[in-house]
Amino acid sequence: MMMKRLIAVLLVAMQVALPVCGWGATYYVDDSCTTNCTDNTCAECPCTTGARSITIQGVFTGVDLNPLDFIYVCNGVYPEIVTWMSGDVGDNTGDVTMIGESETGVILDGGNIRTNCITQSTTGLDYISIERLTVQNATGRNIFFEGASGIEDQSVNLRNITSIGSVDGIILRNKSNSAYDKLTISGASQDAFQLFLNGSLTMHNITTGDIDIVGGNSETGSFYLQGIDGLNLQGDITVSNPALHGVYLSSLGAVEQDFGTKITVSAAGGTGVYLYNSLGLWDYNGEIISTGSGGYNIHLQTLGTGEKNFASIAASSGQQTGVYANLSTITIDKIVSSSNTVSGVIAEAGSVVHLNGPASRVSGNAHDGISAFGDAQIYVSRVEVDHNGGGDGIPTIEGDGLTGHGTSIIHSVYNYIHDNDNSAFATIDSSSLISKNDTAINNGQTGGHRGNIYIDNIAGTIFFTHLISTGGLPYEIMATDATALGVITSDYNIISPVLAATAFATVDGGTTPLGDIAAWRTASANDANSQQVDPLIDSTGHPAANSPAINAGIIIAGIHDQATPATDTNGTPVLTIPDIGAYEYPGGLYFNAASTDGGNGTRALPYNAWTDYLWTGYNLRAGAEIYLQGAMAGTLDLSGLTDTGEIFVLSLMGKPGSITGFIGNGPETKFDFEQKRGLYAPLWE
Repeated sequence: MMMKRLIAVLLVAMQVALPVCGWGATYYVDDSCTTNCTDNTCAECPCTTGARSITIQGVFTGVDLNPLDFIYVCNGVYPEIVTWMSGDVGDNTGDVTMIGESETGVILDGGNIRTNCITQSTTGLDYISIERLTVQNATGRNIFFEGASGIEDQSVNLRNITSIGSVDGIILRNKSNSAYDKLTISGASQDAFQLFLNGSLTMHNITTGDIDIVGGNSETGSFYLQGIDGLNLQGDITVSNPALHGVYLSSLGAVEQDFGTKITVSAAGGTGVYLYNSLGLWDYNGEIISTGSGGYNIHLQTLGTGEKNFASIAASSGQQTGVYANLSTITIDKIVSSSNTVSGVIAEAGSVVHLNGPASRVSGNAHDGISAFGDAQIYVSRVEVDHNGGGDGIPTIEGDGLTGHGTSIIHSVYNYIHDNDNSAFATIDSSSLISKNDTAINNGQTGGHRGNIYIDNIAGTIFFTHLISTGGLPYEIMATDATALGVITSDYNIISPVLAATAFATVDGGTTPLGDIAAWRTASANDANSQQVDPLIDSTGHPAANSPAINAGIIIAGIHDQATPATDTNGTPVLTIPDIGAYEYPGGLYFNAASTDGGNGTRALPYNAWTDYLWTGYNLRAGAEIYLQGAMAGTLDLSGLTDTGEIFVLSLMGKPGSITGFIGNGPETKFDFEQKRGLYAPLWE
């Protein structure tokens, strides 16, 4: 049965006229006919020699339609209300289908006097397909169906439909197992929807394809989907210039939602994309773009603790915050939020927000980059956060890269935070900040001058490790009160004031500058293993070959000791001792027996002895490469490493190398001293 129905649908898609027998009857409509025919032989009708009716409604009143029947409408303008009759529906073997001759040639016109263009005689009609029509100028709805029949595979399908004018464009309530593809909708007026799919959780298995909507004035969205289980958004959904909200998804059911579409909203008068009160699990594999909204570009409200995963969100040039989350648990794998009038991202109470990279950026927002309030938690990883605060040089309390308020917690790992007006990090009230492998450059040089790290906090937890902080103004670290020292833990960092007007730190709001790391250590009892040296990073935050950040870190639990290697802000895997800062210097470990002491393991500055490197734990990961040149004395002992997989020992191309001893008993090690790459041989035959 299902194969029979599929073949019928494919034939329609190929625009093949179906025969009267076999797959159901075909009834033709042509407004050029002079009379209704009863025998399917109206020879004077130009569209087809099989025209049956001058009007579409004439088919419904003249015959009883059966499953797999077709109403073929010839090009023309039909000023009528088409009312689908209760006896004219399909079943699970196939729909009753109304299809136009061409995508733009068939027009059902309400004339601004008829309530609907297409509607139903009673609720609960299903197994209906409508294709290749334009519906316009109804005083109510251009297309309206509602009511569930209770049949498992019920459906009302719309394809290649253009809706123009009317109060509401297209409304379908409680119609399950349906598909809506290639819909173009514009001109809905008053407090009106352009497209409204409403199920009150009795609407199941809805698939959308390409949908293009212009305008609309509904307070709940030009494209409004409410109460649907099993929503499958596909294709491209575009909404432009809605008077209020663009796309509004509400009360979606507690089942996994599969979204693979691209949603683009531009110039919404209110919120661009509003996701509300949906407690299920989402995997949104597509892209959401909202630009120029009068309110939030993206508003995520009361989505619950069931995690919502978004592949990509872009929010720019809005009159409010780019992405706003409240009472929601979400993960965004790529985020770009820029040039918004307030902040790039805000997480309010009850929210857990994960912002991931690489290729993510929060930039140029007039207030803060990323902010957490109440008890919200934000996890930020591999994101560039820069130039937030307006850049106008006017001191304000806005312009921090990452800022926490209340009892919120911000977890920052491998982020590049630079050129924000006030600071890279600000912790206010009793908020907490956990920073690992971040780079903070040139923050506080305009605006509020909070330096790279600003602490107005006596009750949270502040933790920094593997941080590069340089170029902050007027301090690298600025604490407003000495009691803040009780919440700070900091070590294995490179903190280097490079501006003449910058002191290392202050712990009393600036009254007493601490000039160097020694004074900071005395005051804070922190940073015993940290360095106050030039980190030798370029203008993009990347370390030069001679940077003291290279191989200067330690293995951080939960980051560098996982089965999958950590990656830096660029997505480069960390396979050796981690560097300090957000960017890992690329390449393997280099050894040259003839090089001078003091190398850092790069090709430019190789180590000259095996003992220059600590061969323990996770200090080498699967895929790591050890390059050597010359006769390396001593024993390469890898027995102390945690076995994570293959490690390669290679000579430099054209520069032979050798070793005098080797101990394995850990990771599988492969050797290639002739650079044949792929023809690995054991050292001992």
